[in-house]
Amino acid sequence: MTSREFDKNLEFQFNKYRIENPDKLLVGSKYSKEIGSTRIEDIPYPEQIKIKTNILKELFSFSVSENILNTFQVIESPKITEYRFKVEFVTSFNPKFEPHNRFGQRKKGNFSWVVDLDEYILIEKKLFKKTRKVYDYAISLGLTGYDLRMNTGDLRYITIKSYKNESMLIITSSNLDERFNKVMEYALANGFKSVYWLLNNTKHDSFEGELVKSIGTELLKIPLKLKHKEFNLLVGPFTFFQNNIYSFEILLDYINKFFDSNNFKDRTLYDLYCGVGLLGIVFADKFRMVKGIEIVKESIELANKNLELNNITNASYQTKDIKEIKFDLDNTSVVIVDPPRNGLEEQGTQNVLEISPEFLIYISCNPITLNNDLAILSKKYKILDLKSFDAFPLTYHLESLCIMQKV
Repeated sequence: MTSREFDKNLEFQFNKYRIENPDKLLVGSKYSKEIGSTRIEDIPYPEQIKIKTNILKELFSFSVSENILNTFQVIESPKITEYRFKVEFVTSFNPKFEPHNRFGQRKKGNFSWVVDLDEYILIEKKLFKKTRKVYDYAISLGLTGYDLRMNTGDLRYITIKSYKNESMLIITSSNLDERFNKVMEYALANGFKSVYWLLNNTKHDSFEGELVKSIGTELLKIPLKLKHKEFNLLVGPFTFFQNNIYSFEILLDYINKFFDSNNFKDRTLYDLYCGVGLLGIVFADKFRMVKGIEIVKESIELANKNLELNNITNASYQTKDIKEIKFDLDNTSVVIVDPPRNGLEEQGTQNVLEISPEFLIYISCNPITLNNDLAILSKKYKILDLKSFDAFPLTYHLESLCIMQKV
């Protein structure tokens, strides 16, 4: 099954529920029928979970044994709304339709049309209002949104990263207009702890760009709880971090219970695709040593700062592309992987097989590529447990966890 087929299958089942249960549908938020990021707001949450569970069971039925599927479940998120850590808001300029300047999300089925939002339920209301206020101030200064078709305009994206009391605002412009300095100062004065200005003067449509300037706190310090312990992770403007931290803490606790039921004190944990070091740091006390690898240099720099911040002395992190590494055999070790949406792919699975760990913990944000990788890994590993976590309520997306042991 491809990602497109998976989405079509979900769409079919959600539409089927709508047709068969018109009296049970919910009234979505103001823009739920226009934007794609909250497309199943009208489906009651227990039904969202039920439909996702059935579709995932169908997907995994070709690579997972029946006894594992019998205990498979999708674990609900503690929060259904206001849960996202990062949101990119597009700014646009369209001279043919009012309002000419728009701030929001792309219209479902029409990439070039931006729906002008005055609310967005996946982040806290006060945070959205604060972000929208910064945008409105920028427009009041005479700056314009960006015309994607003509490649003209000033402001392309306003991106936020926020969790609890930590908040970062990232302005992406197409030029170096001096008025953006005023916008940055305004954002800082209105409560954002960290403000970045990035330049993207290319035709590539992205919030990312060349760093122009930053003010306020350089990095966010994100707290994470695991049982009675609290960790702090430094996060920057370009580094990946989990988008539903509330749900991810439940996933971490699930892994922790597995580690607690075994004794890994004399073993090494390989943390591949380690990002800013979250997994290795959280589980370092369960192992003799942690070795982390990540291709993004900035992430490794933060991972090493995070080691120091959390007083972790038995871990090391390196900037390397795992596609270019030849791993040594370490058949008593544990490997934990959290790859991007394209999964481990051929080289990543080969890396795991080179290490040949006794246990493999696979965290996935894409069930399709997880399923593809399991087809290869299952030749050497048996699945002990498989669960999914609804880290993206109101959307089609999920996080999955697979725990495997060498045969």
